[in-house]
Amino acid sequence: MIAREKSPLLAGVITVGSFHAGTKNNIISDRADLGITVRANDEATRAMLIQGVRDVAEGVGRANGLSGAMLPEVKVVESTPTTINDGALARRLNAALAKGLGEGVVVPFEQKNMGAEDFAWLVQPDTHVKGYYFAVGGTNPAWIAAAAKGGPPIAGHHSPLFKIDPEPSVRLGTEAMTRAVLELLGTK
Repeated sequence: MIAREKSPLLAGVITVGSFHAGTKNNIISDRADLGITVRANDEATRAMLIQGVRDVAEGVGRANGLSGAMLPEVKVVESTPTTINDGALARRLNAALAKGLGEGVVVPFEQKNMGAEDFAWLVQPDTHVKGYYFAVGGTNPAWIAAAAKGGPPIAGHHSPLFKIDPEPSVRLGTEAMTRAVLELLGTK
């Protein structure tokens, strides 16, 4: 689906993160459960990928002689919509943060990944709430410099090696959030 059905210009990924089948090594299980994550940067692509997972599961089942109730069942049991900022609000708050924190501190958002955040539920179109999701870096610049010189690589999120430099991260995040709220309240 990723390579043949989705436009190459649209981001999308399907990850099989867990596979559970059977309870004993010498018994063929009658069931297999796959834990799958589907991510995209827009709801139409995300919906197409979820439907594609259903279509492939059913097609593989039919190709192997299954029908009716025996066909694979695809259930969406945990799902997070895409996180999309309100453009005008993002420009306004980016400017306020840059003014308060310094130009070099605020890096305008550039879509580089497909992170899924619970925040997205709060800013869905039916809520009529304008959203502004921003990230605060937590990697110590010395760690980045060391990695660039061949030192230990910087581990990404969801890695058991992931770490942040907590104090400067929490301080910056708190100051950024406070400045954003003051801007929204019209307070100097």
